Amino acid sequence: MDYECFFCDTLEADDLLADRARELNGNCVIVTMDKDLKQCGGFIYDFYEKPSLKDSEGNIIESYPMRGLSYVSKWEAEYFLAKQMLAGDLGDNVKGIPNVGAKKA
Repeated sequence: MDYECFFCDTLEADDLLADRARELNGNCVIVTMDKDLKQCGGFIYDFYEKPSLKDSEGNIIESYPMRGLSYVSKWEAEYFLAKQMLAGDLGDNVKGIPNVGAKKA
């Protein structure tokens, strides 16, 4: 079996993953612990996260059979990005808007 590998000395791995997921139009599962990849939308697997209660169409379900598998809709992905930009993210060196925290965002 052949595997495709990418190397880039100017971008972070999460940026490369996000670009590749967009190229595949969401026909993939992103496996990561990086919350920023929720900005891509689609299926995301994080072993440390509780399972989603929604399927790929946003319908409520009991849970996915795999712990940590969740679906992020396009709307949720855009919301997550907007919230991070407003509130900021110290881990990613994004300052955000002064006096706007996560709750206000």
